[in-house]
Amino acid sequence: MSKEKNIKKEKVKDCIKNLNEMFLPYLKDEDKNPQIGGVEERWIYELSSGEEIVVEAAVKLLEKSDSKSFWRIVDIMCQLRLIMCNEILNQLLSKEKLDEVKRVICADFLIRVWGLEFEKLPEKIKSIIRFKKEILKFNNSSESHDRELLKELIHGLTDKELYSGLLLAAKEVKADELITSIEPLIGISDKFELVLIKLLPEISPESSISLFEKIYAENENKKIRKEINKAVYKFKKSGFAVDEEKFKEEKRNPMLSGRVETGGYVSAMMDGGNIQLIVFYIHHTVKGYHLFTALRSMKEGLVDFSATKVSKKGIKKYIDYIRNERRTPVFQVSAEHCRYLLDESVKIRKSKGKDLNRQYERWKDFIVEHIECPCKAEIYKYFDENDIDKNCIDSIVGQMNPQEILALYLIEDEDIVSLYKKYNEIEKSGIILNETLKKEVSEERIKNLVEEFFTDERRQIIVRKLEELSLLLFLMGQKDESKKFLTLAIDAASVSKSSESLFLKRLMEESLESYRLEYEARKKEEEGPSLIVNPYNDKR
Repeated sequence: MSKEKNIKKEKVKDCIKNLNEMFLPYLKDEDKNPQIGGVEERWIYELSSGEEIVVEAAVKLLEKSDSKSFWRIVDIMCQLRLIMCNEILNQLLSKEKLDEVKRVICADFLIRVWGLEFEKLPEKIKSIIRFKKEILKFNNSSESHDRELLKELIHGLTDKELYSGLLLAAKEVKADELITSIEPLIGISDKFELVLIKLLPEISPESSISLFEKIYAENENKKIRKEINKAVYKFKKSGFAVDEEKFKEEKRNPMLSGRVETGGYVSAMMDGGNIQLIVFYIHHTVKGYHLFTALRSMKEGLVDFSATKVSKKGIKKYIDYIRNERRTPVFQVSAEHCRYLLDESVKIRKSKGKDLNRQYERWKDFIVEHIECPCKAEIYKYFDENDIDKNCIDSIVGQMNPQEILALYLIEDEDIVSLYKKYNEIEKSGIILNETLKKEVSEERIKNLVEEFFTDERRQIIVRKLEELSLLLFLMGQKDESKKFLTLAIDAASVSKSSESLFLKRLMEESLESYRLEYEARKKEEEGPSLIVNPYNDKR
Protein backbone atom coordinates (compact mmCIF):
# COMPACT_ATOMS: atom_id res chain seq x y z
CA MET A 1 0.00 0.00 0.00
CA SER A 2 2.84 2.32 0.93
CA LYS A 3 4.55 1.57 -2.39
CA GLU A 4 1.38 2.51 -4.32
CA LYS A 5 1.15 5.77 -2.39
CA ASN A 6 4.75 6.61 -3.22
CA ILE A 7 4.16 5.85 -6.92
CA LYS A 8 1.09 8.11 -6.91
CA LYS A 9 3.01 10.83 -5.06
CA GLU A 10 5.76 10.75 -7.68
CA LYS A 11 3.22 10.88 -10.51
CA VAL A 12 1.55 13.95 -8.93
CA LYS A 13 4.95 15.58 -8.47
CA ASP A 14 5.88 14.98 -12.13
CA CYS A 15 2.46 16.21 -13.24
CA ILE A 16 2.84 19.46 -11.24
CA LYS A 17 6.20 20.03 -12.97
CA ASN A 18 4.70 19.39 -16.41
CA LEU A 19 1.66 21.59 -15.75
CA ASN A 20 3.92 24.38 -14.54
CA GLU A 21 5.94 24.21 -17.77
CA MET A 22 2.70 24.08 -19.74
CA PHE A 23 1.32 27.31 -18.24
CA LEU A 24 4.60 29.23 -18.09
CA PRO A 25 4.33 30.77 -21.61
CA TYR A 26 0.85 32.06 -20.75
CA LEU A 27 2.04 33.59 -17.48
CA LYS A 28 4.83 35.41 -19.31
CA ASP A 29 2.56 36.68 -22.09
CA GLU A 30 -0.88 37.78 -20.86
CA ASP A 31 -2.17 38.26 -24.43
CA LYS A 32 -1.37 34.69 -25.44
CA ASN A 33 -4.41 32.38 -25.73
CA PRO A 34 -4.51 28.56 -25.90
CA GLN A 35 -4.57 27.11 -29.40
CA ILE A 36 -5.94 23.73 -30.47
CA GLY A 37 -3.04 21.33 -30.75
CA GLY A 38 -1.02 23.36 -28.26
CA VAL A 39 -1.77 23.40 -24.56
CA GLU A 40 -4.91 21.31 -25.07
CA GLU A 41 -2.83 18.50 -26.57
CA ARG A 42 -0.51 18.54 -23.56
CA TRP A 43 -3.51 18.34 -21.23
CA ILE A 44 -4.70 15.23 -23.07
CA TYR A 45 -1.23 13.76 -22.82
CA GLU A 46 -1.18 14.35 -19.04
CA LEU A 47 -4.55 12.61 -18.75
CA SER A 48 -2.87 9.37 -19.76
CA SER A 49 -1.55 9.23 -16.18
CA GLY A 50 -5.12 9.36 -14.87
CA GLU A 51 -7.63 12.20 -14.36
CA GLU A 52 -7.38 11.89 -10.57
CA ILE A 53 -3.61 12.53 -10.76
CA VAL A 54 -4.06 15.61 -12.99
CA VAL A 55 -6.81 17.08 -10.77
CA GLU A 56 -4.72 16.61 -7.61
CA ALA A 57 -1.65 18.10 -9.32
CA ALA A 58 -3.58 21.09 -10.67
CA VAL A 59 -5.13 21.78 -7.23
CA LYS A 60 -1.69 21.71 -5.55
CA LEU A 61 -0.13 23.90 -8.24
CA LEU A 62 -2.89 26.49 -7.90
CA GLU A 63 -2.74 26.44 -4.09
CA LYS A 64 0.92 27.51 -4.27
CA SER A 65 0.41 30.16 -7.00
CA ASP A 66 0.10 33.90 -6.28
CA SER A 67 -3.27 35.56 -7.01
CA LYS A 68 -2.25 36.92 -10.41
CA SER A 69 -0.88 33.56 -11.67
CA PHE A 70 -3.87 31.77 -10.11
CA TRP A 71 -6.34 33.83 -12.15
CA ARG A 72 -4.38 33.37 -15.38
CA ILE A 73 -4.08 29.57 -15.00
CA VAL A 74 -7.78 29.22 -14.15
CA ASP A 75 -8.65 31.40 -17.17
CA ILE A 76 -6.59 29.16 -19.50
CA MET A 77 -8.15 26.01 -18.02
CA CYS A 78 -11.67 27.38 -18.50
CA GLN A 79 -10.92 28.40 -22.09
CA LEU A 80 -10.10 24.72 -22.76
CA ARG A 81 -13.53 23.78 -21.32
CA LEU A 82 -12.29 20.40 -20.09
CA ILE A 83 -14.67 18.71 -17.63
CA MET A 84 -11.92 18.23 -15.04
CA CYS A 85 -11.58 22.03 -14.71
CA ASN A 86 -15.02 22.09 -13.08
CA GLU A 87 -13.84 19.49 -10.54
CA ILE A 88 -10.58 21.38 -9.87
CA LEU A 89 -12.41 24.66 -9.19
CA ASN A 90 -15.00 23.00 -6.95
CA GLN A 91 -12.28 21.34 -4.89
CA LEU A 92 -10.48 24.67 -4.44
CA LEU A 93 -13.71 26.50 -3.58
CA SER A 94 -14.47 23.95 -0.84
CA LYS A 95 -11.12 24.60 0.88
CA GLU A 96 -12.11 27.10 3.58
CA LYS A 97 -8.48 27.74 4.54
CA LEU A 98 -7.57 28.71 0.97
CA ASP A 99 -6.82 32.40 0.41
CA GLU A 100 -10.12 34.34 0.09
CA VAL A 101 -9.06 35.95 -3.20
CA LYS A 102 -8.49 32.54 -4.79
CA ARG A 103 -11.83 31.16 -3.57
CA VAL A 104 -13.63 34.17 -5.04
CA ILE A 105 -11.86 33.69 -8.39
CA CYS A 106 -12.99 30.03 -8.42
CA ALA A 107 -16.58 31.00 -7.60
CA ASP A 108 -16.64 33.67 -10.31
CA PHE A 109 -15.40 31.28 -13.01
CA LEU A 110 -17.77 28.52 -11.86
CA ILE A 111 -20.73 30.91 -12.26
CA ARG A 112 -19.67 32.47 -15.58
CA VAL A 113 -18.24 29.40 -17.33
CA TRP A 114 -19.69 26.33 -15.65
CA GLY A 115 -23.17 27.57 -14.71
CA LEU A 116 -22.93 27.23 -10.93
CA GLU A 117 -26.03 28.64 -9.21
CA PHE A 118 -25.25 31.89 -7.37
CA GLU A 119 -27.38 30.84 -4.39
CA LYS A 120 -25.19 27.80 -3.70
CA LEU A 121 -22.20 29.99 -2.85
CA PRO A 122 -21.23 30.92 0.74
CA GLU A 123 -22.82 34.24 1.83
CA LYS A 124 -19.54 36.15 2.05
CA ILE A 125 -18.44 35.11 -1.45
CA LYS A 126 -21.89 36.11 -2.78
CA SER A 127 -21.40 39.59 -1.29
CA ILE A 128 -17.99 39.95 -2.99
CA ILE A 129 -19.33 38.90 -6.40
CA ARG A 130 -22.36 41.18 -5.97
CA PHE A 131 -19.93 44.02 -5.18
CA LYS A 132 -17.97 43.24 -8.36
CA LYS A 133 -21.15 43.36 -10.49
CA GLU A 134 -22.26 46.67 -8.97
CA ILE A 135 -18.79 48.21 -9.56
CA LEU A 136 -18.78 47.19 -13.23
CA LYS A 137 -22.18 48.73 -13.98
CA PHE A 138 -21.54 51.97 -12.02
CA ASN A 139 -20.79 55.24 -13.86
CA ASN A 140 -21.43 58.99 -13.71
CA SER A 141 -25.06 58.57 -14.74
CA SER A 142 -25.85 56.00 -12.02
CA GLU A 143 -28.68 56.80 -9.60
CA SER A 144 -28.01 57.79 -5.97
CA HIS A 145 -29.49 54.49 -4.74
CA ASP A 146 -26.85 52.60 -6.80
CA ARG A 147 -24.16 54.55 -4.98
CA GLU A 148 -25.89 53.84 -1.67
CA LEU A 149 -26.02 50.11 -2.44
CA LEU A 150 -22.28 50.10 -3.20
CA LYS A 151 -21.59 52.04 -0.01
CA GLU A 152 -23.49 49.44 1.99
CA LEU A 153 -21.69 46.53 0.27
CA ILE A 154 -18.30 48.17 0.93
CA HIS A 155 -19.23 48.66 4.58
CA GLY A 156 -19.92 44.93 4.97
CA LEU A 157 -16.66 43.68 3.37
CA THR A 158 -13.12 43.48 4.74
CA ASP A 159 -10.15 45.07 2.94
CA LYS A 160 -9.12 41.72 1.48
CA GLU A 161 -12.66 40.99 0.30
CA LEU A 162 -12.88 44.40 -1.39
CA TYR A 163 -9.52 43.69 -3.03
CA SER A 164 -10.90 40.35 -4.33
CA GLY A 165 -13.98 42.02 -5.83
CA LEU A 166 -11.96 44.79 -7.49
CA LEU A 167 -9.44 42.27 -8.83
CA LEU A 168 -12.24 40.27 -10.47
CA ALA A 169 -13.65 43.47 -11.97
CA ALA A 170 -10.20 44.39 -13.31
CA LYS A 171 -9.92 41.02 -15.04
CA GLU A 172 -13.30 41.33 -16.77
CA VAL A 173 -12.90 44.76 -18.37
CA LYS A 174 -10.13 46.99 -19.69
CA ALA A 175 -8.34 49.22 -17.18
CA ASP A 176 -9.85 52.42 -18.64
CA GLU A 177 -13.39 51.03 -18.31
CA LEU A 178 -12.76 50.09 -14.67
CA ILE A 179 -11.35 53.57 -13.91
CA THR A 180 -14.52 55.09 -15.45
CA SER A 181 -16.64 53.04 -13.02
CA ILE A 182 -14.42 53.76 -10.01
CA GLU A 183 -13.86 57.51 -10.44
CA PRO A 184 -17.40 58.63 -9.44
CA LEU A 185 -16.99 56.56 -6.24
CA ILE A 186 -14.04 58.56 -4.91
CA GLY A 187 -15.00 59.79 -1.45
CA ILE A 188 -17.47 56.95 -0.76
CA SER A 189 -15.26 55.35 1.92
CA ASP A 190 -11.70 55.63 3.28
CA LYS A 191 -11.52 51.83 3.42
CA PHE A 192 -12.41 51.60 -0.29
CA GLU A 193 -9.78 54.18 -1.23
CA LEU A 194 -7.02 52.40 0.70
CA VAL A 195 -7.79 49.19 -1.23
CA LEU A 196 -7.76 51.13 -4.52
CA ILE A 197 -4.33 52.58 -3.71
CA LYS A 198 -3.01 49.04 -3.27
CA LEU A 199 -4.66 47.52 -6.37
CA LEU A 200 -4.62 50.20 -9.10
CA PRO A 201 -0.82 50.31 -9.64
CA GLU A 202 -0.96 46.57 -10.34
CA ILE A 203 -3.56 46.88 -13.12
CA SER A 204 -2.91 50.31 -14.68
CA PRO A 205 -0.07 52.49 -13.33
CA GLU A 206 -0.64 55.34 -15.80
CA SER A 207 -4.40 55.59 -15.13
CA SER A 208 -3.72 55.35 -11.38
CA ILE A 209 -1.75 58.61 -11.24
CA SER A 210 -4.69 60.83 -12.29
CA LEU A 211 -7.02 58.99 -9.92
CA PHE A 212 -4.53 59.32 -7.06
CA GLU A 213 -4.36 63.08 -7.72
CA LYS A 214 -8.13 63.27 -7.25
CA ILE A 215 -8.10 61.17 -4.06
CA TYR A 216 -5.22 63.21 -2.63
CA ALA A 217 -7.00 66.51 -3.35
CA GLU A 218 -10.33 65.41 -1.82
CA ASN A 219 -9.23 63.27 1.13
CA GLU A 220 -7.21 64.70 4.02
CA ASN A 221 -6.88 61.35 5.81
CA LYS A 222 -3.19 61.10 6.76
CA LYS A 223 -3.00 57.34 6.25
CA ILE A 224 -4.46 57.59 2.74
CA ARG A 225 -2.10 60.40 1.76
CA LYS A 226 0.87 58.48 3.14
CA GLU A 227 -0.02 55.39 1.07
CA ILE A 228 -0.48 57.53 -2.06
CA ASN A 229 2.95 59.11 -1.55
CA LYS A 230 4.51 55.63 -1.28
CA ALA A 231 2.85 54.59 -4.56
CA VAL A 232 3.86 57.85 -6.28
CA TYR A 233 7.50 57.30 -5.20
CA LYS A 234 7.42 53.83 -6.82
CA PHE A 235 5.93 55.34 -10.00
CA LYS A 236 8.80 57.82 -10.20
CA LYS A 237 11.40 55.07 -9.76
CA SER A 238 9.70 53.09 -12.54
CA GLY A 239 10.01 56.05 -14.94
CA PHE A 240 6.43 57.35 -14.96
CA ALA A 241 5.87 61.10 -15.21
CA VAL A 242 4.46 62.43 -11.95
CA ASP A 243 3.53 66.04 -11.04
CA GLU A 244 4.89 66.08 -7.48
CA GLU A 245 3.28 69.43 -6.70
CA LYS A 246 -0.12 67.74 -6.70
CA PHE A 247 0.99 65.42 -3.89
CA LYS A 248 2.24 68.02 -1.45
CA GLU A 249 0.47 69.06 1.74
CA GLU A 250 -1.12 72.49 1.58
CA LYS A 251 -1.12 74.70 4.63
CA ARG A 252 -4.76 75.56 5.03
CA ASN A 253 -6.65 77.73 7.43
CA PRO A 254 -8.62 75.20 9.56
CA MET A 255 -11.50 77.68 9.76
CA LEU A 256 -12.02 77.50 5.99
CA SER A 257 -12.30 73.76 5.47
CA GLY A 258 -13.05 70.52 7.26
CA ARG A 259 -14.12 66.92 6.75
CA VAL A 260 -17.36 65.57 8.16
CA GLU A 261 -17.73 62.38 10.18
CA THR A 262 -21.14 60.90 10.97
CA GLY A 263 -22.51 57.97 12.96
CA GLY A 264 -25.73 56.70 14.45
CA TYR A 265 -27.56 54.44 16.89
CA VAL A 266 -31.10 53.15 17.27
CA SER A 267 -32.76 51.65 20.32
CA ALA A 268 -34.77 48.47 20.49
CA MET A 269 -38.51 48.95 19.90
CA MET A 270 -40.28 50.21 23.04
CA ASP A 271 -43.89 50.59 24.23
CA GLY A 272 -45.18 47.48 22.51
CA GLY A 273 -42.96 48.04 19.49
CA ASN A 274 -44.44 51.44 18.63
CA ILE A 275 -41.70 53.80 19.89
CA GLN A 276 -38.01 53.97 18.97
CA LEU A 277 -35.14 56.25 19.96
CA ILE A 278 -32.86 57.51 17.18
CA VAL A 279 -29.44 58.98 18.05
CA PHE A 280 -26.97 60.29 15.48
CA TYR A 281 -24.11 62.76 15.30
CA ILE A 282 -22.38 64.97 12.77
CA HIS A 283 -18.75 65.87 13.45
CA HIS A 284 -17.24 68.77 11.52
CA THR A 285 -13.50 69.32 12.10
CA VAL A 286 -14.18 73.01 12.60
CA LYS A 287 -17.61 73.05 14.22
CA GLY A 288 -17.20 70.03 16.52
CA TYR A 289 -19.70 67.28 17.40
CA HIS A 290 -23.46 67.85 17.12
CA LEU A 291 -25.57 65.15 18.77
CA PHE A 292 -29.18 64.71 17.67
CA THR A 293 -31.82 62.60 19.42
CA ALA A 294 -35.25 61.85 18.02
CA LEU A 295 -38.19 59.86 19.34
CA ARG A 296 -40.35 58.34 16.65
CA SER A 297 -43.75 56.71 16.89
CA MET A 298 -44.79 54.19 14.28
CA LYS A 299 -48.27 55.73 14.21
CA GLU A 300 -47.71 59.41 15.09
CA GLY A 301 -44.32 60.01 13.43
CA LEU A 302 -41.72 62.36 14.94
CA VAL A 303 -42.86 63.08 18.52
CA ASP A 304 -39.65 64.60 19.93
CA PHE A 305 -36.35 65.99 18.66
CA SER A 306 -33.39 67.70 20.29
CA ALA A 307 -29.89 68.84 19.37
CA THR A 308 -26.84 69.60 21.48
CA LYS A 309 -23.11 70.16 21.07
CA VAL A 310 -20.95 67.51 22.78
CA SER A 311 -17.48 65.97 22.85
CA LYS A 312 -16.76 62.51 21.41
CA LYS A 313 -16.67 61.18 25.01
CA GLY A 314 -20.04 62.82 25.57
CA ILE A 315 -21.59 60.68 22.80
CA LYS A 316 -20.25 57.48 24.37
CA LYS A 317 -21.41 58.59 27.80
CA TYR A 318 -24.95 59.24 26.52
CA ILE A 319 -25.16 55.85 24.76
CA ASP A 320 -23.86 54.10 27.89
CA TYR A 321 -26.52 55.94 29.94
CA ILE A 322 -29.31 54.69 27.65
CA ARG A 323 -27.96 51.13 27.79
CA ASN A 324 -27.14 50.91 31.47
CA GLU A 325 -29.33 53.41 33.34
CA ARG A 326 -32.41 53.25 31.13
CA ARG A 327 -31.80 49.54 30.46
CA THR A 328 -32.62 49.92 26.78
CA PRO A 329 -30.67 47.95 24.13
CA VAL A 330 -28.97 50.29 21.64
CA PHE A 331 -27.50 49.24 18.27
CA GLN A 332 -24.94 51.01 16.11
CA VAL A 333 -26.16 51.83 12.59
CA SER A 334 -25.18 54.29 9.87
CA ALA A 335 -26.15 57.95 10.14
CA GLU A 336 -27.85 57.46 6.76
CA HIS A 337 -30.24 54.92 8.28
CA CYS A 338 -31.05 57.39 11.08
CA ARG A 339 -31.80 60.00 8.43
CA TYR A 340 -34.04 57.47 6.64
CA LEU A 341 -36.04 56.82 9.84
CA LEU A 342 -36.19 60.53 10.63
CA ASP A 343 -37.52 61.44 7.17
CA GLU A 344 -40.15 58.69 7.37
CA SER A 345 -41.25 60.00 10.79
CA VAL A 346 -41.50 63.55 9.47
CA LYS A 347 -43.71 62.38 6.58
CA ILE A 348 -46.09 60.62 9.01
CA ARG A 349 -46.22 63.69 11.26
CA LYS A 350 -47.09 65.91 8.28
CA SER A 351 -49.74 63.48 7.04
CA LYS A 352 -51.46 63.82 10.44
CA GLY A 353 -51.59 67.59 9.95
CA LYS A 354 -49.44 68.21 13.03
CA ASP A 355 -46.67 70.78 13.46
CA LEU A 356 -43.04 69.69 13.38
CA ASN A 357 -40.70 70.10 16.32
CA ARG A 358 -39.06 73.57 16.29
CA GLN A 359 -35.64 72.13 16.98
CA TYR A 360 -35.99 69.86 13.96
CA GLU A 361 -37.05 72.78 11.77
CA ARG A 362 -33.95 74.68 12.91
CA TRP A 363 -31.48 71.83 12.18
CA LYS A 364 -33.19 70.23 9.16
CA ASP A 365 -31.02 71.89 6.49
CA PHE A 366 -27.79 71.13 8.38
CA ILE A 367 -28.73 67.44 8.61
CA VAL A 368 -29.76 67.24 4.94
CA GLU A 369 -26.48 68.89 3.90
CA HIS A 370 -24.26 66.39 5.72
CA ILE A 371 -26.18 63.09 5.69
CA GLU A 372 -27.60 61.44 2.57
CA CYS A 373 -30.96 59.72 2.77
CA PRO A 374 -31.03 56.18 1.32
CA CYS A 375 -34.09 55.01 -0.59
CA LYS A 376 -34.47 51.87 1.55
CA ALA A 377 -34.02 50.69 5.14
CA GLU A 378 -30.53 49.55 6.15
CA ILE A 379 -31.52 45.86 6.35
CA TYR A 380 -31.49 45.71 2.53
CA LYS A 381 -27.73 46.14 2.48
CA TYR A 382 -27.44 42.76 4.24
CA PHE A 383 -30.11 40.96 2.18
CA ASP A 384 -30.81 41.40 -1.52
CA GLU A 385 -34.57 41.69 -1.93
CA ASN A 386 -34.34 39.51 -5.06
CA ASP A 387 -32.76 36.73 -2.98
CA ILE A 388 -35.73 36.53 -0.58
CA ASP A 389 -37.89 33.53 -1.43
CA LYS A 390 -41.47 34.82 -1.31
CA ASN A 391 -42.82 31.31 -1.89
CA CYS A 392 -41.85 30.30 1.65
CA ILE A 393 -44.16 32.93 3.23
CA ASP A 394 -46.91 30.32 3.70
CA SER A 395 -44.54 28.12 5.71
CA ILE A 396 -43.21 31.05 7.79
CA VAL A 397 -46.68 32.36 8.69
CA GLY A 398 -47.94 28.85 9.43
CA GLN A 399 -45.12 28.15 11.91
CA MET A 400 -45.52 31.37 13.92
CA ASN A 401 -47.47 31.08 17.19
CA PRO A 402 -50.34 33.50 17.96
CA GLN A 403 -48.36 35.50 20.56
CA GLU A 404 -45.56 36.08 18.05
CA ILE A 405 -48.03 37.33 15.43
CA LEU A 406 -49.94 39.61 17.84
CA ALA A 407 -46.72 41.13 19.21
CA LEU A 408 -45.97 42.60 15.77
CA TYR A 409 -49.09 44.78 15.58
CA LEU A 410 -51.78 45.43 18.16
CA ILE A 411 -55.18 46.47 16.84
CA GLU A 412 -56.67 49.16 19.13
CA ASP A 413 -59.57 48.15 21.42
CA GLU A 414 -62.23 50.23 19.67
CA ASP A 415 -61.16 48.87 16.27
CA ILE A 416 -61.08 45.21 17.29
CA VAL A 417 -64.55 45.51 18.89
CA SER A 418 -65.94 46.89 15.63
CA LEU A 419 -64.13 44.26 13.53
CA TYR A 420 -65.33 41.42 15.76
CA LYS A 421 -68.96 42.58 15.50
CA LYS A 422 -68.74 42.60 11.71
CA TYR A 423 -67.07 39.20 11.63
CA ASN A 424 -69.58 37.73 14.09
CA GLU A 425 -72.61 38.74 12.04
CA ILE A 426 -72.63 35.26 10.49
CA GLU A 427 -73.28 33.70 13.91
CA LYS A 428 -76.12 36.11 14.76
CA SER A 429 -77.89 35.85 11.43
CA GLY A 430 -79.58 32.57 12.39
CA ILE A 431 -78.79 31.06 9.00
CA ILE A 432 -77.78 27.43 9.35
CA LEU A 433 -74.77 26.52 7.22
CA ASN A 434 -72.84 23.30 6.91
CA GLU A 435 -69.18 23.36 8.01
CA THR A 436 -67.79 23.75 4.45
CA LEU A 437 -70.00 26.75 3.63
CA LYS A 438 -69.42 28.23 7.07
CA LYS A 439 -65.65 28.06 6.50
CA GLU A 440 -65.93 29.67 3.05
CA VAL A 441 -68.11 32.51 4.38
CA SER A 442 -65.72 33.00 7.31
CA GLU A 443 -62.67 33.21 5.01
CA GLU A 444 -64.41 35.68 2.71
CA ARG A 445 -65.37 37.84 5.70
CA ILE A 446 -61.74 37.78 6.98
CA LYS A 447 -60.54 38.80 3.53
CA ASN A 448 -62.98 41.76 3.45
CA LEU A 449 -62.00 42.88 6.96
CA VAL A 450 -58.30 42.75 6.05
CA GLU A 451 -58.93 44.89 2.98
CA GLU A 452 -61.06 47.35 4.95
CA PHE A 453 -58.83 47.71 8.02
CA PHE A 454 -55.27 47.49 6.66
CA THR A 455 -55.22 50.70 4.65
CA ASP A 456 -52.02 51.73 2.84
CA GLU A 457 -51.07 53.84 5.87
CA ARG A 458 -51.50 50.98 8.36
CA ARG A 459 -49.76 48.57 6.00
CA GLN A 460 -46.74 50.91 5.74
CA ILE A 461 -46.54 51.11 9.55
CA ILE A 462 -46.34 47.32 9.72
CA VAL A 463 -43.77 47.13 6.91
CA ARG A 464 -41.51 49.74 8.56
CA LYS A 465 -41.80 47.95 11.89
CA LEU A 466 -40.94 44.55 10.37
CA GLU A 467 -37.96 46.00 8.46
CA GLU A 468 -36.56 47.62 11.59
CA LEU A 469 -37.13 44.50 13.67
CA SER A 470 -35.34 42.49 10.97
CA LEU A 471 -32.36 44.88 11.13
CA LEU A 472 -32.11 44.72 14.93
CA LEU A 473 -32.22 40.90 14.86
CA PHE A 474 -29.48 40.88 12.21
CA LEU A 475 -27.30 43.17 14.35
CA MET A 476 -27.86 40.76 17.26
CA GLY A 477 -26.50 37.92 15.09
CA GLN A 478 -29.89 36.20 14.57
CA LYS A 479 -29.66 36.02 10.79
CA ASP A 480 -32.38 33.39 10.20
CA GLU A 481 -34.91 35.26 12.37
CA SER A 482 -33.93 38.49 10.65
CA LYS A 483 -34.57 36.98 7.21
CA LYS A 484 -37.93 35.64 8.43
CA PHE A 485 -39.22 39.06 9.46
CA LEU A 486 -37.85 40.69 6.31
CA THR A 487 -39.81 38.11 4.29
CA LEU A 488 -42.97 39.14 6.19
CA ALA A 489 -42.21 42.80 5.43
CA ILE A 490 -41.78 42.09 1.72
CA ASP A 491 -45.00 40.04 1.71
CA ALA A 492 -46.96 42.94 3.22
CA ALA A 493 -45.30 45.57 1.00
CA SER A 494 -45.33 43.82 -2.38
CA VAL A 495 -49.03 42.89 -2.68
CA SER A 496 -51.38 45.21 -4.57
CA LYS A 497 -54.19 44.57 -2.05
CA SER A 498 -53.88 43.98 1.70
CA SER A 499 -56.11 40.91 1.41
CA GLU A 500 -53.46 39.23 -0.77
CA SER A 501 -50.93 39.23 2.08
CA LEU A 502 -50.85 35.93 3.97
CA PHE A 503 -49.26 37.63 6.96
CA LEU A 504 -51.95 40.34 7.25
CA LYS A 505 -54.65 37.68 6.89
CA ARG A 506 -53.15 35.64 9.75
CA LEU A 507 -52.74 38.81 11.84
CA MET A 508 -56.47 39.57 11.45
CA GLU A 509 -57.45 35.97 12.31
CA GLU A 510 -55.33 35.88 15.47
CA SER A 511 -56.51 39.34 16.57
CA LEU A 512 -60.17 38.30 16.26
CA GLU A 513 -59.55 34.97 18.02
CA SER A 514 -57.66 36.70 20.85
CA TYR A 515 -60.54 39.15 21.33
CA ARG A 516 -63.12 36.32 21.25
CA LEU A 517 -61.32 34.40 24.01
CA GLU A 518 -60.95 37.56 26.11
CA TYR A 519 -64.59 38.54 25.52
CA GLU A 520 -65.95 35.09 26.49
CA ALA A 521 -63.73 34.92 29.60
CA ARG A 522 -64.94 38.37 30.70
CA LYS A 523 -68.57 37.46 30.03
CA LYS A 524 -68.26 34.26 32.06
CA GLU A 525 -66.68 36.19 34.93
CA GLU A 526 -69.48 38.78 34.91
CA GLU A 527 -72.18 36.09 34.97
CA GLY A 528 -70.63 34.43 38.06
CA PRO A 529 -71.27 30.83 39.26
CA SER A 530 -74.77 29.34 38.96
CA LEU A 531 -76.88 29.33 42.18
CA ILE A 532 -78.69 26.14 41.13
CA VAL A 533 -77.19 23.05 42.74
CA ASN A 534 -77.16 19.93 40.62
CA PRO A 535 -77.63 16.99 43.00
CA TYR A 536 -75.90 14.62 40.60
CA ASN A 537 -72.68 16.68 40.90
CA ASP A 538 -72.89 16.81 44.74
CA LYS A 539 -70.04 14.59 45.91
CA ARG A 540 -70.81 14.90 49.62
